[in-house]
Amino acid sequence: MNVDDEGWKTVKNKSVSKDTRNVEKNIGVSTSNGFNTLDPSSSQVPAQGPWIAMGDYNVIQSVEDRYNGNPVMEAETRDFSDFLENTGMTELKTVCIEFTWTNNRVYSRIDRALVNARWMMNMTQLEVVLQDPLFSDHTPVCVYFEHDHQPMPKLFKFFNNQAEHKEFQRLVKDT
Repeated sequence: MNVDDEGWKTVKNKSVSKDTRNVEKNIGVSTSNGFNTLDPSSSQVPAQGPWIAMGDYNVIQSVEDRYNGNPVMEAETRDFSDFLENTGMTELKTVCIEFTWTNNRVYSRIDRALVNARWMMNMTQLEVVLQDPLFSDHTPVCVYFEHDHQPMPKLFKFFNNQAEHKEFQRLVKDT
């Protein structure tokens, strides 16, 4: 593991399929709204390979990212939008829970998993599952790789009136 002067931690991890994944995590940044727009030409941003940056960014990206709080101002979202544009990062698709932080009055989406284009090309079967926060005001952000979890079995569903069909019992039994 390697931590540079700017607070980026590089972790190499072997997956089940034995490919090496480099994970970059931003440990601490600050500007006027709490987010640092990184210059992609600087040494802070890894130049090659797939990478992911996930955690608490403490900033919203759009009006939909806050519920019940102060109105969203354009200045709040500008630095983060610039960061995404400058680095070529995009947010991974999330499932389950809409907001990632709450004080039981205001709900916000401030925890994210961001990836670059190379990550998306190499790891196409990914999703971020936002889990129940339990004892924290933040929702755990979990990235599932295609081999990390088994897909849920599909339930057999039918309309009740189909049970009255003369061939229904035989068809269900044969299936």
